[in-house]
Amino acid sequence: MKKKPTYEELEQRVKELEGETHERKRTEEEIAKLGPAVARSIDGIAIGDLEPKLISVNDAFARMHGYAPHEMVGMKVKRLHNAEQMEAFTKAIHEIKTQGSWMGEIGHTRKDSTPFPTYMSVTVLKDDKGKPTGILAVCRDITERKRAEDALRASEAQKQALLDASVDRIRLVDPDMKIIWANKTTTKELNIAPDDLKGQYCFEVFLGRHRACPGCPTKKALKSGRVEHGIMHRDPSKGAKREAYWDNYAVPIKSESGDIVSLVQITRNITKQKLAEKALREREKELKIKTNTLSELNAALRVLIGKKDDDKVEAEQKVLFNVKELVIPFLERLKKTSLTSKQLSYLYILESNFNDIISPFSRTLSSKYMSLTPTEIQVANLVKDGQTSHHIAEVMNLSRRTVESHRDGIRKKLGLKNRKANLRSHLLSI
Repeated sequence: MKKKPTYEELEQRVKELEGETHERKRTEEEIAKLGPAVARSIDGIAIGDLEPKLISVNDAFARMHGYAPHEMVGMKVKRLHNAEQMEAFTKAIHEIKTQGSWMGEIGHTRKDSTPFPTYMSVTVLKDDKGKPTGILAVCRDITERKRAEDALRASEAQKQALLDASVDRIRLVDPDMKIIWANKTTTKELNIAPDDLKGQYCFEVFLGRHRACPGCPTKKALKSGRVEHGIMHRDPSKGAKREAYWDNYAVPIKSESGDIVSLVQITRNITKQKLAEKALREREKELKIKTNTLSELNAALRVLIGKKDDDKVEAEQKVLFNVKELVIPFLERLKKTSLTSKQLSYLYILESNFNDIISPFSRTLSSKYMSLTPTEIQVANLVKDGQTSHHIAEVMNLSRRTVESHRDGIRKKLGLKNRKANLRSHLLSI
């Protein structure tokens, strides 16, 4: 059975209630003094007791929660939070009671059960003796700010996704060329964590150098203030694992005053292209050497073919000369001797056969100088063979004057008229 309180205990409790009532009235009086300022505030302002339970709220506080101000007086504060928000509310209350204040973001719930985000600042109110008497809360609806932040995060996420999807290495460096940020392509190709890149010099990370490269586009952009371009080469002879080429752009980012505060570096690996170009150049050199070799071989072949043609002509000339020099004269002499009809028939047959043998060689001369008559061709052949005009006249059964006339005609047709060129030498050169 519950023990009844003694008279002294009841008296003590009455005094405590009177004290609380007094402090509450004093608090209400203080709030009343601030009434005009509180009413005009765009922030929600609420006074609560230590339970905590709302004692007074301004219009902004009531409006953001969907109530009239009088509807909220006496309402327990935890009613302003749904089940999902209760854990954060409990932690905030604990900090208020232990620390004397709390500040931060916390979710609230409207009268229609709609949740919304707020930013709150809560302070414990105390009496003259430092004893807690209630709480003062200043609350701001940050729904629009949250939407803007979410939209910004979505936009930043899209930009980040675009940068990370790029096949190029993209990074942000400070004016000292230290890396501030890099996209995933950069970190993936280097097999390095993004945080490990921060603060490192770009020329150390990418090219293994202790200072900026000659012709560095970032250095040029720092000097010119414009977008600059350059091809960087990583030389394996200088400690790099393998040879590499990079196509680089540097884009300066400027402040409102025009000072360069950072630079965007856009880099594409063009090693395969450069090595292919190098291999192509080497191949072109090889082809040039082979082409020169083939040209030399062709020239040699042309010489050989020309020599073969000369040998052929020389052989034809020898056959023609031998037949005309060693055979035909004797056949002509035989004709002048006393021969039987049978012997003469054999002689004509023999002469005909020899003419058939030497006729292709005679045609060679005829084809080169179509303007020569058959008799002139015969005379020219005999002159070429070294025969004198007297001997030619005797062989061809012509007068010497006729032979001399044919010789003059040959010289004229060969363009030797009025020239001191030897006819036989010219004919030998044909």
